[in-house]
Amino acid sequence: MLLLMIHSLKFFQTMSSEIPHFPDYLMVGHLDDVLISRYDSKSRKFEAKLEWMHKVTTDVPHYRERQTQYNIGLEKTLKVNFEIAKERFNQTGGLLTISFALFTLISCSL
Repeated sequence: MLLLMIHSLKFFQTMSSEIPHFPDYLMVGHLDDVLISRYDSKSRKFEAKLEWMHKVTTDVPHYRERQTQYNIGLEKTLKVNFEIAKERFNQTGGLLTISFALFTLISCSL
């Protein structure tokens, strides 16, 4: 008997301005709707949020640093696009938020 498992991997990115106590850039990763990772522009560090994810990031050399650098790059790119959007929509001040989501289905057969 073949058992097929389907999992969902989702990443959400948010760029915002002028929200008190909230980072300008936030990325969160979810596996099957459970938070597994996080990066924000205030801490500027990739964080594993579950024990098994922490083990993976510890066992693979430089994984956290690569993910941190990757998110710093995304943050810079989104900030440029965010500023362009603010100009085009005449949003020179005040609250503005842009969010992106990436969804992936992963299948495993046992």
